[in-house]
Amino acid sequence: MRVALCHHYSLTHGGGGERILADAASYLARRGHEVQIRCLPFRGGVATFHLDDGVEYYEKPLHRFEADVAYHIYAPLTPYLFRCKAPRI
Repeated sequence: MRVALCHHYSLTHGGGGERILADAASYLARRGHEVQIRCLPFRGGVATFHLDDGVEYYEKPLHRFEADVAYHIYAPLTPYLFRCKAPRI
């Protein structure tokens, strides 16, 4: 299954939510899913997290992608910045 995790902060922000997102993506990749993390380039910093080899990371202002399911971290305007026909959760 192709899973997209859409977050409104860069993973380099280094907060607790970003850590949970990186761990969840690595866990799903180890279980055999194709995982993408898609982030907006806001609040960048120096912290980085280790992602498994099966996880793809994209950081840009507007995302158009294909997936079977897209998990959105809620923030205003994210439905307009992460464009996909997959069901959004």
